[in-house]
Amino acid sequence: MPTAIQLKNSEKATLSNTQKTFKKLKKKIETLQQKLKRVHRDLDQCLEFYQQRIYPEKKVLISALVELVKGLYQHYKTSKQLTEEDLELFKELILDKIREILHSTSYKEVDPEIGAIFQDLEGRSLDEVAAIELENLKAEMQEMFEATGVDVDFSSIGMKDDEQGFMRKMFEAMAAAEEAFEATEEEEERCLPKNKKQKQLEQRTEELAALQNKEVKSIYKLLAKEFHPDLEQDPKEKIEKEELMKKLTCAYESNDLHALLLLKMERMNQSNNEEKIGGDEQLKVYNSILKNQVEELQDEIEVAVQNPKYSAIQVYLEEVRPSSNTLHVLRSVYSRVQQDQGYLMKINRELKGPRAKQLVQEIIQAYWHSNYEIMRF
Repeated sequence: MPTAIQLKNSEKATLSNTQKTFKKLKKKIETLQQKLKRVHRDLDQCLEFYQQRIYPEKKVLISALVELVKGLYQHYKTSKQLTEEDLELFKELILDKIREILHSTSYKEVDPEIGAIFQDLEGRSLDEVAAIELENLKAEMQEMFEATGVDVDFSSIGMKDDEQGFMRKMFEAMAAAEEAFEATEEEEERCLPKNKKQKQLEQRTEELAALQNKEVKSIYKLLAKEFHPDLEQDPKEKIEKEELMKKLTCAYESNDLHALLLLKMERMNQSNNEEKIGGDEQLKVYNSILKNQVEELQDEIEVAVQNPKYSAIQVYLEEVRPSSNTLHVLRSVYSRVQQDQGYLMKINRELKGPRAKQLVQEIIQAYWHSNYEIMRF
C-alpha cells in the first residue's frame, strides 16, 4: 500500500486547515489499518497455537480427568471406612470434577460412563441438566437485551447445535434484533416533532451523506474507465489493470474512500499535491467520510476478538488489550495445561497403588479445606 503523502517543508506552509486535516486523517487510517492487520495476525497465531498445541493437550487432560472421576467413583462406591459426612463431600468432589469435564467439552461428547456416574450421584441425566442450562442461558441473554430495549429471538437455538452453530445462531439473532431496534428508533425519530434547528441539522446530514455517495461513485467511475482491462491491448498492462480493477471494486463495495483516493493518487504518479485530489470544499466531504472510516476501524480493532472465528480462544483473551501481543497468554495456558495433566496422571497412578485409601482421605480433606477457605473469604 502506498505511504501517506509526505509534503516538503516549503509546501507545508501553503496547506489550508482542510488539507492538513485530510493529510492527518489519511495517516491515521493507514496506522489503524496496519494495527488491525497486526491484531488479526496475532489472533490467527493464537488460534493456530491453540489448535496445534493446547487443544491436543487439553484432550489428554480431559482423558486424565475422566479416568480420575472413574477411579474416585469406584472408591466412593466400595469404601466402608468413610463417614457419612466424608461420603457427602466425596460425592460433591466427584460432581465438581464432572462439571470440569463438561466445562471443557460438549454434553454430546461426554463418556457414557461419566454420564451414568453423574446420574447416579445427581439424580438426573446430563441431557436434563444441559437442557435446563441452555434455557437458563437463553433467558439470561433475553433479559439482558430486553433491559436495553432490544427484543432478541433465541428460539432457533437448540440442544442439537454444536458450539459453533450455537455461536453463529446467537450472533445472527443479536444482529437481527439490533437491526430491528435501529429501524424502530429511526421510525420514532421521524415521528417526533422537530424544531427548526433539528430540521436544518437533519437536512444538512442528508445532504452530506448524498454528497459523500456522489464523491465515492465519481472516483469509482473515473478510475473504472482507466482500469478497465478490456480496453487494454498490451498483455502486461492488461494483467496490471485486472489487479487494479479488483482493488477498485473491493474499495468501492467496502465504501473505502481512503483506498479509492490512494488508487487515484497512483494514477497521478503518486503526486504529493493535495490540490490535485480536490479543492477545500471537496476535501471537506472527503474528511467527513474519512472520519467515519477512522471510527469504524477503531471499533473493528476493539471487537476483533469477538469474531465467532476466535470463539475457542476468547475465554483466554477477555482481559487482553487488542494492541498487545496475545500469544504469550496462550503460551501460559499451554504450560498450565501440561502441569495439570502431569498432576492428574500422577494421582491416577497412585489411586491404583497401595496408598489409594490414604490418598482418597487426603483428597477429601484437601477438598474440604479448599471449600472452607472459599466460604471464609
